[in-house]
Amino acid sequence: MDYILQDRFSMKLALKKDAIKLGFVTGLSNRSFAVTNFRDLRAVPGLIVSPEGDVRPWEAEGVTEIEGQVVVFGPWEPGHSLAEIDPKDFTADHLKKIRELSARFVEQGIPVKRYSPAAFYICESGNWIVFPPLLVNFILEQLPEEQTLSLFEYYNHPDLHQERAWVFTLSALSYEIITKEKPFVGKKRNEIHDRIRERRIVPPERLAAGCRKSISAFISRVLCQDPELKGPVFKDWDIFYEDWQKEGAFKEISEEAKQKIHLRKEKEKKKRDRQYKWNLFLNVHKKSLIVGSILTLLGIIMISSILTAVFRPPLTKGMGPEDVVKAYYNAINTLDYPLIRDCIGKDVTQEDLGAVKMEYLHSETETLRRFGNPSRGKMAD
Repeated sequence: MDYILQDRFSMKLALKKDAIKLGFVTGLSNRSFAVTNFRDLRAVPGLIVSPEGDVRPWEAEGVTEIEGQVVVFGPWEPGHSLAEIDPKDFTADHLKKIRELSARFVEQGIPVKRYSPAAFYICESGNWIVFPPLLVNFILEQLPEEQTLSLFEYYNHPDLHQERAWVFTLSALSYEIITKEKPFVGKKRNEIHDRIRERRIVPPERLAAGCRKSISAFISRVLCQDPELKGPVFKDWDIFYEDWQKEGAFKEISEEAKQKIHLRKEKEKKKRDRQYKWNLFLNVHKKSLIVGSILTLLGIIMISSILTAVFRPPLTKGMGPEDVVKAYYNAINTLDYPLIRDCIGKDVTQEDLGAVKMEYLHSETETLRRFGNPSRGKMAD
């Protein structure tokens, strides 16, 4: 079998009897496909959509293996994968077509779970091919994380579905078209999802010189929306897109203003890089930091207790000698250690304690002799 690799995701295949086919490069080995039935994956056909909006099916006719990768093939059309275009270089026409196709997915219940540029093929004729959705979903679930990051993780909200999910995707792509930066960054899927859920971005107008406030405001509102609340849908996107097409995304500004925005962009990028490194550090050392914080807190409590004991006034402050002695014996009976400690001065020796005990006993004996034992009801002469 002869083939010509057009790009990372598509190839031109020459089968027997001079049949030319379009090959969709899956990036997976035969082993990955062994766990499923190919007939089930192609049960829902792909689409061929003309510039005028006419639709016909694109059927996955078969599967083959080339250089260790499974290639799904179907009717031939010259063109290229959307994934071969850097999102920074997307045009408004690309966004318009993705909007049209995503609306069709939602309205007709076509099971396209999320946006992936590898699922779209742009034909030289102006047609767009959407590869079979169940097949695409299966492939995206099987691909290693490092490949899925560049394909779609930056542009899909983990908690949104249907219309709102696609409006989020369109806005994330718009952000990159205008600012030449991704709205959310991360080196792992969970990091990107965390950034999205934080709902904080640098507004496009602060990164792109001359970006109109209405354009920046809409994109920011979509990307920072709360999934639990009502959010923008296709009709909101259409109003935004019409404004973009009519007035443009940018306004004329002075060179001085451009320079200020450029400097601010560099500053924001450094700030975001620092924040990313700090978040990465927290994620890696989370357990150690928690344990360290607990130990530090316990240490502070212990030191605070010691210092409080050292600097607080003694509990016997203001007592006379006789009251101190009585307080001492009461403290022994009630096991009040702080009071016992304060009743005994720093320089008191065992001899002194013995003398105090004898004096106390003598005092009590004298009291009983003079007044008698109240429990017996007797009085001294």
